[in-house]
Amino acid sequence: MAKNDIGNNNQMNQADKSLRNHRTLRGALNNNQSYNTASGLKSNAGYSNNYMEYLVPKKNTAGTTMAKIGIIAALAIVFFITSAIIAKYVPYIIAVYLTLYIVLGWYLLRFFSVEYEYVIAAGEMEMEVIYGRRQRKKLANFKLKDVEFCAPYEEAYKNRISNPEIKKVVNACSSMSAKNLYFIIYKNEKGEKELMYFDALKKTVSILKFYTGSSTVDSDKLEF
Repeated sequence: MAKNDIGNNNQMNQADKSLRNHRTLRGALNNNQSYNTASGLKSNAGYSNNYMEYLVPKKNTAGTTMAKIGIIAALAIVFFITSAIIAKYVPYIIAVYLTLYIVLGWYLLRFFSVEYEYVIAAGEMEMEVIYGRRQRKKLANFKLKDVEFCAPYEEAYKNRISNPEIKKVVNACSSMSAKNLYFIIYKNEKGEKELMYFDALKKTVSILKFYTGSSTVDSDKLEF
């Protein structure tokens, strides 16, 4: 075998062993993406047994709609008041001033377009929140061997949520009323317990059970 082939194989093995390289794996699967319009879940149809990723859009509520209206109204009021003053002294910059307000409004409103990306690769799980399909922020990253418990958000398991040892709660779900809502308790890199809410798929639970065994509870309510 040629030296170049050996080097390429080593690089591929390293990519599969590290979650840091999951974006490389994502690129290879882009052609196999599928989108479930009923649920809003976007996933890769070509994921392997130990790798999967999918996006879940956060559902808008009456509160978020009112917040959007409030931001637009507040910006409009401030603009008309201040532009009246500016027009009196430097009228030639009104167009620039209006442009700045439009950009500001766009910047603020994009934080209401929220998606959660779930990635499972090489025995690790990572969650990121995406604002306006542009800005990313990591919410959680942990090894599946450090999972203490994972179950549907149902009355039978809610007693686990009130564990006083849990130091942090991460909300990475589309809605707290989602039919496929799960919670997972794990230890972070500091050894502290954290709890995260997320939207589960059958494949998600299958992979989690593979790594965690009986610590993950299955559910017959998962439709796909």
